[in-house]
Amino acid sequence: MFLLTLFLVLIPQTISQTPRLKMSIYYESLCSDSVNFIKNQLAPNYDAIKKDVDFDLIPFGKATHSKKLDDDWTFLCQHGPQECNGNMLQACGLKFAANQDDKINFVNCVMSAKNPSAKTTTKKCAESNGISWDDLHNCYNSKVGRELLARNGDKTYNVQPSINFIPTIIFDNKYDYYLQNRAMYDLKGTVKGLVDDLNRIN
Repeated sequence: MFLLTLFLVLIPQTISQTPRLKMSIYYESLCSDSVNFIKNQLAPNYDAIKKDVDFDLIPFGKATHSKKLDDDWTFLCQHGPQECNGNMLQACGLKFAANQDDKINFVNCVMSAKNPSAKTTTKKCAESNGISWDDLHNCYNSKVGRELLARNGDKTYNVQPSINFIPTIIFDNKYDYYLQNRAMYDLKGTVKGLVDDLNRIN
């Protein structure tokens, strides 16, 4: 009886210690390479890899951000003001998504649309993934949204070496050129190899 009790106690501890991979995706709303990665790699392979991965989605890309005299933010984006709008809409949507599944499905829905920066697109994708459009829209129209996007800018500029291609995919906070390139065409295989390595180490 004692051994059975000990076994049952150890099971959840073993499960909780299973290592998870962190995957950070730095992208921008009107970037064709970002669209292709999310539509053709992330979305189709998500169900197969989600049990092993914690995702961090960072819409910002090759943009700049600076503070104005009134302590608010201004942004310049690679593909113009509409991309800044799209990035901020997604940043707000991600803030209000309830879980990882909703975040990935929301972003895939938006990025698969004809115009990923459109409010109508974002509204439809938010509502289909349990995200309050009122909360999202209020965030977008306030300093909250600008602070979120500025924070994404800080995270993007803190990557070393500096990001020069979008999307950039980083595993466990360490940029690796080989893994970045492989993930662009074989995300599932890349994740599987990294997870196998983690399991061997642990």
